[in-house]
Amino acid sequence: MKVDVELYTGHMRSVDSLEAVHTEPMIVLESHENGYFRYACSVTCHVSGRYGFTVRITPQGDGMLKFSPGLITWS
Repeated sequence: MKVDVELYTGHMRSVDSLEAVHTEPMIVLESHENGYFRYACSVTCHVSGRYGFTVRITPQGDGMLKFSPGLITWS
């Protein structure tokens, strides 16, 4: 199955909550044995403050498939 990997970032409202979120697609930098991959992207912070981030992995496909419950993995 092919997946989309995105960096999900925004201003921290609290320890577990972000506001003004932005997603940035990540690209594969390296492919290793056994299906392991190394991803990367660049993000510019235009405003100072506390930022939080996580990685979101979703299956490639239409919106119905992409955001189906149980098919999104957060890291």
